[in-house]
Amino acid sequence: MEQYIGLDVSMKETAISIRQGGKRIWRGKCASDPQLLAAVIRKRAPYARRIVFETGPLMGQSSLARPRRACQAQSKSIGYTNVQWHFVL
Repeated sequence: MEQYIGLDVSMKETAISIRQGGKRIWRGKCASDPQLLAAVIRKRAPYARRIVFETGPLMGQSSLARPRRACQAQSKSIGYTNVQWHFVL
């Protein structure tokens, strides 16, 4: 079954929420480190289909290209070749 991930990123930590079948199946936090986030996502959401990345007011619209490319590259490196990334300001 497809899983959906919401990430609320701040400088120090990232809140993570994973939903499946319309219900939250896991919620937690980890340090805002790409390798730690990848490990948590791999463990908790092996069937991720869509990831929503909320950046907040610190990142302007013109700054989205860099994290988008990084997230897409990271998702491929952890085996998520079919994941859709959505960025919300």
